[in-house]
Amino acid sequence: MIRQSLCYVSSLALLSLYRCRTFTTGVLLRSNPIDHRAFVTTYRPSKSPRFAKLWLPAAAAALLVVGVLLGLSLGSEELTLLRLGVKDEVSANAHGVGTVEEILRYIEAKYVDEVDREQLIEATIDNVLAELDPHSSYISSERLAGHRAQLEGSSTGIGVDVLMIRDSVTVVSALPGGPAAEAGLVPYDRIISIADSTVSGRGLSSADVDRWLTSLPDERIELRVFRPGSGELLPVRLLRRKVTIPSVSEGEVLDGDTGYVRIRQFGSETYEEFMAQLEDLVTKRQIEHLILDLRGNSGGYLNEAVQLLSQLFPQEGQLLVYTEGAHSPRKDYKSTGRVFFPVNHVAVIIDRGSASASEIVAGAVKDWDRGTIVGQRSFGKGLVQELYPLNDGGALHITVSRYFTPSGRSIQRDYERFGAFTASLGDSLATSPGNAFATASGRRVYGGGGIAPDIEVTSNSTLDDDGFVHVRPYLETFVFERAEQEPRAEVNEQMLQQLRHELHGLGYSFSDADWSYYRPALVSELSFRLSHSSQADQFGESPEVAQLRRDPFVQAALQAIRNPQARLLN
Repeated sequence: MIRQSLCYVSSLALLSLYRCRTFTTGVLLRSNPIDHRAFVTTYRPSKSPRFAKLWLPAAAAALLVVGVLLGLSLGSEELTLLRLGVKDEVSANAHGVGTVEEILRYIEAKYVDEVDREQLIEATIDNVLAELDPHSSYISSERLAGHRAQLEGSSTGIGVDVLMIRDSVTVVSALPGGPAAEAGLVPYDRIISIADSTVSGRGLSSADVDRWLTSLPDERIELRVFRPGSGELLPVRLLRRKVTIPSVSEGEVLDGDTGYVRIRQFGSETYEEFMAQLEDLVTKRQIEHLILDLRGNSGGYLNEAVQLLSQLFPQEGQLLVYTEGAHSPRKDYKSTGRVFFPVNHVAVIIDRGSASASEIVAGAVKDWDRGTIVGQRSFGKGLVQELYPLNDGGALHITVSRYFTPSGRSIQRDYERFGAFTASLGDSLATSPGNAFATASGRRVYGGGGIAPDIEVTSNSTLDDDGFVHVRPYLETFVFERAEQEPRAEVNEQMLQQLRHELHGLGYSFSDADWSYYRPALVSELSFRLSHSSQADQFGESPEVAQLRRDPFVQAALQAIRNPQARLLN
């Protein structure tokens, strides 16, 4: 308010200078981001003494400079917009940037309670971006590092997965090469305290513990760990550092000549990680076909997806995807023709959680008839975002273009009709004549609503029913605890009743009829989990491969590899 008053005072002082020969000067004073007014001063000369003729113009010039400088400082928001090229001209209007600033000033000066200006500004920005699309957002400086770390697949912690078992922080696994593994942490270790602060017995969640480990100020920390069988607390000293979580799973071999790789997201290292797994599968383990699992992969970096795709297309110059927007000219992404580890048949597994970059991969494979798409209709996000840094240390994550599959179709879902963050098998294909496209072999495909699978797979387990789906995550904890107590435990009625009792304690109650309905699936699920919880099975097959063999999506993908022509056309 003081600066604003000074601007007006300097302007009034200019108006009060008198009696020189009349002249007019226009000055843009940004005293208020709302009012960008051109103050016009009239100055008439008089017959005053000579010294007056000298100091009056000097004083006028000084006051003019002060007013301009103060106005520029107060109008910094406008200058930022001009620098970014967002606005070619800043004008005062009833619905402009200045109105928002004026409202904020009234709130600060007149509102009944104290307010947090920064929170108000961030809420305003969020509301503005909400008018665009669900993926355009403002990322504050506090959240920006976490956003980038997520895409890079890295975090500053100790590299350990934990479960909360009876309010105890229990180690499930330590990432190979990470600080926890190097310090000797093993499954079933209980972390009692972190840096002299108790974490077990405090009602924390696994997410709470992760945040704790990544926010500690000191790099060197000490844990107190209880190891079953030792009967005492063990001090574990380790060095917190950046831990990279692979976005690509370890490659597995199924049925002798078919490799399997799962990609959790398209991060900054995904292509290199994928190539390392593919090299191992092709050159060392002699696979000929590939199953690419993109379930739950919500996307990531476009370039990483394109580089990976290029390894599936031996011919140079094949269009893989193109992007285009109102302010972004069309850009084509094509195959390089440099395939280092060729594979024959390809099957891509997708589900309702596969989005964006995952759909780019599935769309190119389908449009060129390069392989078979297996699973469920994908999410339907055909928008490309870019990140622009802001002066406050945050960033603007804004949609800049749409992407189109090689056949020319956009797979963007209708958010107004189907919502932004829900997926449904009922999504329409909108099969109007103008929305129909063709694959390389002439198969008809449609834009909108995601990528439809060639072979649809739905879970046939009753444990995926709405009445049980929220309970399933607890089975991992239950089995983990049973396996610790009795490594070769078998499912019996006592175990089932104990599970039912514990679920009741968590707020999940089942009638006798419902429990009888879920019982057969529970017996099968618990038996499998217990038999593969700690070691390879009797045939020397790893638990991971055994789990994959039971997976109906993987089973369907294997069938597609064996008979690539057996496709269910849209």
